[in-house]
Amino acid sequence: PFKNYFTDPGRAEAAIKLVLRDKKVTNYELTARARDGKTTVVSYNATTFYDRDRKLQGVVAAARDITERIHLDHAMQEQNIELKRARGAADKANLAKSDFLSSMSHELRSPLNAILGFAQLISSDSPSPTPSQAASIDQILHAGWYLLELINEILDLAQIESGRLSLSSEPTSLAEVMVE
Repeated sequence: PFKNYFTDPGRAEAAIKLVLRDKKVTNYELTARARDGKTTVVSYNATTFYDRDRKLQGVVAAARDITERIHLDHAMQEQNIELKRARGAADKANLAKSDFLSSMSHELRSPLNAILGFAQLISSDSPSPTPSQAASIDQILHAGWYLLELINEILDLAQIESGRLSLSSEPTSLAEVMVE
């Protein structure tokens, strides 16, 4: 009997009943067992055939070995699971990085604002600073404003990555942009 050639005789018998009921079966998976015990996953396809009087004469069936495809499907599923895990870890790391950048930028901005404020106070103090003191104060102010600009750019990047940065359209001079 047909069903005895498969590891699940009930499923194989169901395939025969299905082809007799629906007149065809397509891509019905079964596992065939050879005499030596080796198993092979197959895609079973079958159709009924009739004589001129429309009397059922039999079933034509073919089975194609899909063992390798099944193994590849399982490997792809495992790969997809691993990719989802890696994506989750990357998203989590990216969020942690954005939080760190935002936090560190705020932490750096507070003391830098104090440094810039005191340098501005010293430069406008009475009596006026000496030329060498004024040069040193200018260096502090120049470096401080530059560092503040970098910190603001880091904050902007963190906001862009988190999707929290709002943009607005503004007129811009093309000539100034080109010069810059």
